[in-house]
Amino acid sequence: MKRLILTTIAFLLFLDSAKSQSNDVEAAVYNIGIGSLFSACGAILNKKKEEKVIPVVYKALWQGALGGYLTFESKRLLKPAYKNSDWKLYWSSKILNAAGTSIKENAAMNKDFWEQWNMNIAFIRFELHTKNKMSLRARIMPITAVYVMGAAFQTNFELQKSMQTGHVIFTSNSAQFDSTNSIGIAFPGLMVIKDGHLNNYQLISHEAIHIYQGYDFVSFNSLYIKHYNKLENAKKPYNWLCRNVYPDLHYIPLRSIYLIEYRTAKNYYDNFLEHEAGYYSNTLF
Repeated sequence: MKRLILTTIAFLLFLDSAKSQSNDVEAAVYNIGIGSLFSACGAILNKKKEEKVIPVVYKALWQGALGGYLTFESKRLLKPAYKNSDWKLYWSSKILNAAGTSIKENAAMNKDFWEQWNMNIAFIRFELHTKNKMSLRARIMPITAVYVMGAAFQTNFELQKSMQTGHVIFTSNSAQFDSTNSIGIAFPGLMVIKDGHLNNYQLISHEAIHIYQGYDFVSFNSLYIKHYNKLENAKKPYNWLCRNVYPDLHYIPLRSIYLIEYRTAKNYYDNFLEHEAGYYSNTLF
């Protein structure tokens, strides 16, 4: 069953239609479809022994579709956000994306859609648990932490723009921008903008989509997170590790797919991840 699920995911990720978001309908179908698929696959893997497959899949499909629709709307909000340089729209987009991603995560874990709400700030994952007793937990994402701390030592942190957009932003005059003919790049949990382009909100929206794309793959963690969370009841230091560290391994399939798309693309925007970022930020040129 696991092999079938993983094969299905890989197949759908490489559909040509994924590269051709030319209007909002196609973009919505893509985000809703991926949300439903990932959620259903995760729910099957995390269903209880006494549960039947069909009800579990049905529940995950509609919850995943709801989460996918919210993430679609969060990406679409980045268009008026950059046009108006509006901090309220950027933060609305971030909150909406966090809600949609949380619903998809809950669906993939075979939970009710309201059980847990997550939001990432830099390398900290804030988790609001609402089932039984409400509680708030902050956990470190190690992969994201490496990138954020690496950027902090090599580039300049832009506090005002980070507060305005809800995304961690650094600036740099690195020669790598010229060698790659670029003015911005996104990493897990952050973006680096070339000096002189900090007020290019269209660019910020483009890189924000790449950050969201990392969250689109978070359902991948449903393959192992249930077993990982059991460490909370284990002996030290495993219980401390589980309580305070969230393994953000979803960046591994994201990066792998990006590299495959990059190597097989005939032009820059033939890469569906770049095409999506370009579509929502009006940078398809």
